Amino acid sequence: MKNSINKYLYRLGMAILASYAIYILLTSLFEKPKYILLVYNRTINNEVPIEGLEDPNHRINIVTHGMPEIEERVYVTSAPLYVLIREKKHDIEFVTDKIDKLNDFLMYEIR
Repeated sequence: MKNSINKYLYRLGMAILASYAIYILLTSLFEKPKYILLVYNRTINNEVPIEGLEDPNHRINIVTHGMPEIEERVYVTSAPLYVLIREKKHDIEFVTDKIDKLNDFLMYEIR
């Protein structure tokens, strides 16, 4: 009797573990990518929110401000410069200096 209960509990635990693994696999496959928006600006005040940015699908997680004078590896001729980066792969998706073009890209290209 005790041996059959142990087998039942073992099989139940394995079924729960397998179901959880399948659930994690499926949620990671259907997860929509998130993005990071880097804004290179020439102004010192980085606390100013980005005016006119529209993110209808709420895909942008992080908005950071960078100063081209401090970061020597980035040379920006026209400011502000908006750089959209895919969060997990760190691939640059889109670069522009116009907020309207960024809004169009977010609305029509990223779904």
